[in-house]
Amino acid sequence: DPLKVIVILFASIPLALLYPLLPPAPSLLTPAYSLAVSYIFLTQVLHLHNGFFQLLGSSIATYYLVAWRVSKSMGWEVFALTMGHLLFNHLYRSFNEISLDIIEITGSQMVLVMKLSSFAWQVYDGQRPKEELDKFQSMNRIEELPTLLDFLSYCFFFPSIMAGPSFTYASYRSFINRTLFGASKDNPSQFTLPPGRWYRAGKRFACGVFYLAIFATQAGSWSFSNLVDPRLGWLDKPLWKRIFAMQMGGFMARTKYYAVWCLAETAYILSGLGWDPISRKYINSRNLKIRQIECAQSFKELLDHWNMNTNVWLRECVYKRVAREGKKPGFKSTMATFGTSAFWHGTNPCYYLTFFLGGFAQNLGKLLRKNIRPFFLPPGYLLIKPGQPTPPTGALKAFYDIVGIISVQLVLNFAVVPFMLQDFRQSFTAWNNVNWYGLILVFGISGFFWCGG
Repeated sequence: DPLKVIVILFASIPLALLYPLLPPAPSLLTPAYSLAVSYIFLTQVLHLHNGFFQLLGSSIATYYLVAWRVSKSMGWEVFALTMGHLLFNHLYRSFNEISLDIIEITGSQMVLVMKLSSFAWQVYDGQRPKEELDKFQSMNRIEELPTLLDFLSYCFFFPSIMAGPSFTYASYRSFINRTLFGASKDNPSQFTLPPGRWYRAGKRFACGVFYLAIFATQAGSWSFSNLVDPRLGWLDKPLWKRIFAMQMGGFMARTKYYAVWCLAETAYILSGLGWDPISRKYINSRNLKIRQIECAQSFKELLDHWNMNTNVWLRECVYKRVAREGKKPGFKSTMATFGTSAFWHGTNPCYYLTFFLGGFAQNLGKLLRKNIRPFFLPPGYLLIKPGQPTPPTGALKAFYDIVGIISVQLVLNFAVVPFMLQDFRQSFTAWNNVNWYGLILVFGISGFFWCGG
């Protein structure tokens, strides 16, 4: 099954080249093409016939619920409907002990949940006064409901059907009517794809193949499961070697996601949907920034560049919506967002363990930035207004940054152990084998601040 997913990702790349050649909306060819290819991938390659019709039913139900009732509660109703459906399939997988190596419909459904709930909120935003909306909400508001076929083609856009990333309906609408490329609404056939598509796609494809090769050849040697295998005698090794093995296990686990998302982004770029008219670059489909992830100085910076479009969904559909009107989101919104992310990933309690620890790690980052970071900056640095020249920060700030990078990687690779092992006993064994250093770092320093430090 994992091999089939790789085949689908590679097959999506040449198939995506046909999108710019199809006639623009209101032609039915583009929607029909998206639906047909997704149908073939899900039913003929993966044999998920039941799963395909579940996705179709969820999409149609969302469309008519949104068309019938536009209100703030409608956004939460669609969120509850789609997440409830996803929960049912997560529970089915859990109770039937279906291996993670077996591909079933929840992976595609997770992407669809993001699209459907985002669509509902953006239709609601389309009925609100513009002065109540922020920049993102104003740009993506939907004032007029699309046709059912256009909506379904958005839901079943095949380059995103397996691994995402998600995107807004507003961006998809501008893609199918070609206004994304500067075409006029009166003459949508007259457009030219912006330059740089092949170069950008080639870079992402090479990156995807590179990390796929690393994962295929090295991941087995540095698996987290090695840390809990008594036959390998990790407890007999020095602590630094055990901690180093955990860092390598975390990196190797990430290479799988790097490969999949880079290959998926290649198809997006070649279709044209990855074009960002504001920056004039093919970056709209980007789902991660590897350099920023591996060199993040805080958990916030790390999460801002990991699974980026999922983070946008969580921010726009949970983080902002949970906060009371007129108030900035706080700790409650942060924990609700991490809880939703865990719930979205599955029902295994290990997900919640990882995201619970991640929530506290991000909150600790805010405390450190507010209370400790100023001591490493030049005098008056925080008083400099935007646009004014900033003085060099010096060696002290560089030291703070280096410690931050190392600390983030140490805590990250510790926190993801339950996520990857999917077993409480094995996770605690792995943590015990490295002396629980991640919990000591996060809760020890947090406790200092909680106690008035």
